[in-house]
Amino acid sequence: MSINFKTYLTPSIPKEIFEILSKYIEDECNIKVNLILETTSSGPKKGETMTEDLSFMCSPPYYWLNDTYPDTIELLPTAPVFDDPRNNNEPLYFSDILVKDDRIKSLDDLNGDKWAYNDTESLSGYFCIKNHMDKINMICSGSHLNSIEMVSNNQADITCIDSNVLLFSKHNLKLVGTFGPHPVQPCIINKNCKFKDKIVRAFEEINNNDVIEKLKKYKINKFSKVDKEFYLEKYTIRDLL
Repeated sequence: MSINFKTYLTPSIPKEIFEILSKYIEDECNIKVNLILETTSSGPKKGETMTEDLSFMCSPPYYWLNDTYPDTIELLPTAPVFDDPRNNNEPLYFSDILVKDDRIKSLDDLNGDKWAYNDTESLSGYFCIKNHMDKINMICSGSHLNSIEMVSNNQADITCIDSNVLLFSKHNLKLVGTFGPHPVQPCIINKNCKFKDKIVRAFEEINNNDVIEKLKKYKINKFSKVDKEFYLEKYTIRDLL
């Protein structure tokens, strides 16, 4: 008995977080977890289905799945709260705009500059800059970490990075703006997963388990309740898609 658990958030979010969660699911649900690290995109592309049993992904792919295949997927009713005071103890994050050159002090200064983005499924890396694409030349880096490196090495002028990623990344870039708050990347479960109820219960009880102390070492303070209203209404990103 096993499930496929995929994360689209590595390498920018440490893989150790998902290894800890995999072990937790195995122990609590008495099933084998096959952890899949997808490193080339932030989620299924628009129109694609979700084939795995459980998956952490960025919000835009969740919107697409919910719009197109609502009968096949379900939002896990709990999500991580990262250790950033701006999150206000909620499952949120921000999109921080970073530059190296003092020439760019705000988005108003953009004039054909090279903007590094991670992939076309990412909210912070791609969709947040939708209204500024006519003033930039976009370069796909492949990950938030690569985007930071490209700006640091003068291969790009500017980038926009998930603030939770920056909790794990050292850099000397300058913050010139912020988008957000956004709902943290959701975990989606396949409705056809025969262990769905067990997995949901395990995540609902995670704060009462010793595993939360292991996760705190990776900047996750706790898991908090979420629902579709939290993602689709309270912190909607619909206007950016």
